[in-house]
Amino acid sequence: MKRFFIICLLLCFPVVLFAAPPEGGVALGNGYRAPLVNPALSAWGGASGFALELSGYSDGDFDDGALYFNGRHLGYIPSWEGSSWSHAFYLAFPFFRNAYMGALLETDFGSSAPSWTGGLLLRPSDGFGFGLRGDIPSSGSSSATAGVAFRPLALIGGSASFLGLGFDLTVDDSGISDPLFSLRSEPIEGLELHASYDLESETVRLGASLALYSTQVGGTMRNTDDDPLSAGKESSLFVRIASDALSRPRLTDNDTIVRYRFGGPVREVPSVVRFGRRLLGDDSITLREHIRSLNELADDPLVDGIIFVNEHPASSLSVARELLVPLKHFREKGKKVMFYFDTADTDDYLLAAACGAEIYLHPEGSVDLKGVSVTRSYFATFLDTYGIKFENFRSHPYKSGFDTFTEGGMREPEREELTVLVADMERAVAQLLQEGRGDRLAGDAGKILAGGPYLRASRALDAGLIDKLLYRDEIEDAMDVVETYELPAKSVRRDWNDPRPLTIAIINLTGNIHSGEGVPGESVGADTTVRSITLAREDDSIDAIVLRINSGGGGLLASDSIARAVSRTVSGENAKPVVVSMGSMAASGAYYIAARANVVFAYPETMTGSIGVVAITPDISRLLEEHKIAVETVKQSPEADFGSPYRPLLAEEREKIKAMIASGYDHFVENVADGRDMKRENVERIAQGRVWSGSAAQEKGLVDEIGGMDAAVKRAAELSGRQGAIELADYTIPERILRLPFLPPSLVTAYHGLGSVWLPLSSSFDRELELLREGSQRGEYLYSLTPYRPE
Repeated sequence: MKRFFIICLLLCFPVVLFAAPPEGGVALGNGYRAPLVNPALSAWGGASGFALELSGYSDGDFDDGALYFNGRHLGYIPSWEGSSWSHAFYLAFPFFRNAYMGALLETDFGSSAPSWTGGLLLRPSDGFGFGLRGDIPSSGSSSATAGVAFRPLALIGGSASFLGLGFDLTVDDSGISDPLFSLRSEPIEGLELHASYDLESETVRLGASLALYSTQVGGTMRNTDDDPLSAGKESSLFVRIASDALSRPRLTDNDTIVRYRFGGPVREVPSVVRFGRRLLGDDSITLREHIRSLNELADDPLVDGIIFVNEHPASSLSVARELLVPLKHFREKGKKVMFYFDTADTDDYLLAAACGAEIYLHPEGSVDLKGVSVTRSYFATFLDTYGIKFENFRSHPYKSGFDTFTEGGMREPEREELTVLVADMERAVAQLLQEGRGDRLAGDAGKILAGGPYLRASRALDAGLIDKLLYRDEIEDAMDVVETYELPAKSVRRDWNDPRPLTIAIINLTGNIHSGEGVPGESVGADTTVRSITLAREDDSIDAIVLRINSGGGGLLASDSIARAVSRTVSGENAKPVVVSMGSMAASGAYYIAARANVVFAYPETMTGSIGVVAITPDISRLLEEHKIAVETVKQSPEADFGSPYRPLLAEEREKIKAMIASGYDHFVENVADGRDMKRENVERIAQGRVWSGSAAQEKGLVDEIGGMDAAVKRAAELSGRQGAIELADYTIPERILRLPFLPPSLVTAYHGLGSVWLPLSSSFDRELELLREGSQRGEYLYSLTPYRPE
């Protein structure tokens, strides 16, 4: 009889539909009933969702059933047999990678004692699993079941879910029972088959299910006596709404174009404020989260294209370059990328143009595409009229930090370096335009860029900058645009093994560099950053570190402290590779830090270098004199009031500051020479406080490669020496940010502006003033900063 059942099972298996929901084995089981088979199975995934199951006999009514409220880690399953109810509660969790535990309590809330089930699941590979289940019933003897599962096609690189085989043995007081054999298969996505044979009870179970997205329906049948052809058969029907998509078929022949919304300018880190010892942040989506969403859409077979309508995500050209990566991925997949603008500024237009998208413009719109400029204000003459004077001590003529306060106009060395820098940056912008629009342009990209801005839509069309002039309703009527699109649940988990990812820590350095604690996205605090780098270095799960730098520098002491942490990470205890990805700017003190990394990446237009130091001292003695204000100082030592703004510097004090400048510059050059493995004289030749574009810096050995974050992450993975899927971990700050969905970014911005007086001054003025304020509070005199912000 047993042989008959086995032969019948094998013959019927190719044609009998079966469902994942039936019990299966303790290592093979899956579906909504998994928690009842082995509570640990739900922690692996695949059981989550809601299900209704009705069961009965073929010669009677379906008067028994159960409801399944399954979560991955917690669940509740009420069931009934006639008028009797039972309630099951389970808890499941992973206790290390590819190992899961779970426990289930079942009770009728009556006089009977509850029963307990414990489970263990190990899935060390995609083709093998081991399960263990222990039962302590409310009455009777306890038992234990051990099972193994195999997916043979996984061993030869085939579809692992096509066929699974299980083998279970149960041990109780009476001994070892005969085994349970289970077979599971998913020959096509959404169609699941199941069959099992219990040699102990001579019971065969067959079933089938079919899924459309997250909805699954199916049924099972099990014989209940020794004759498989008899009328006594237990049957069940179920409907399930899963948390994940069980299948994702295409149901329409029309192209599905997704309208994507950025929700405003994209930031690399959330906007945060310090509230006591806590960090509060808004719930805005960061650049990395947008890139992940765009890549998911590009890989989604149900999506044929994407359109951006009046979106302005590019807060800088570096952000635009990072968003280019997923948009080019869209194009490589053969999918459409489209932009519609009423008006477009340079960065947003370059994002659209560089990825080769189709660009549409309102008939009365404009494209504010124009060349690169750097504008700076100088207040020395203005301040002098009020009797205020600043004295600037710079290591070299090209070092122009604080010239805002000490000069009446642009000095010739500064003009010389800016002329070269702006030309390099404009060339990089023209190259982006040429690569994306190519033959669609009416002429040379450089000339078209120089001919901007294009304030009339017809002129932009004639120049080949856009493809068509359309009203918004015209483009929306012409295609099947999905206004709000979410992936219809990610596909249900089918892999068994979760290999350890190659984890790379990302640390963002944005804003002025100073001592003490920083605020992510606003300033780089040395204490905060050193702590982040140290945590990433000491965390054994981190394989490499990428520093994302968007900073014009700041305090030399703070920069040196961070560079020391980088150096210790690269070559000290528990060493790990460190790769730098420069944004729009990584100069002066920011380059001081970058020089210590294994590899440095920059964009062609990145502003970097500026190897030099500067100090500034204020003198308001004439202001006090003119306004008849008396200031008296009592001191024991001649220079006890060194640095006082109430009197001019003494000659010997100037010499001390000059000696400090020389020492700081010497240390800077030595740091670069050691970190970049360059001869000191070669560093001296390209240092002298001069700012370079990323492309020029690469030629001079200050930068290794041209590229963005994606290239930096891939290089960090290579240097780690490990293989596997790359996973990014944000280590920008050691504390956790409490992200509040009701805290708008505008409120965060307003908070940072409290206590300051708004003036129509350049951003460089504001940065330099803030550095002076912070430095004076800490008794710091020496700075390494670059005052420019390209527009």
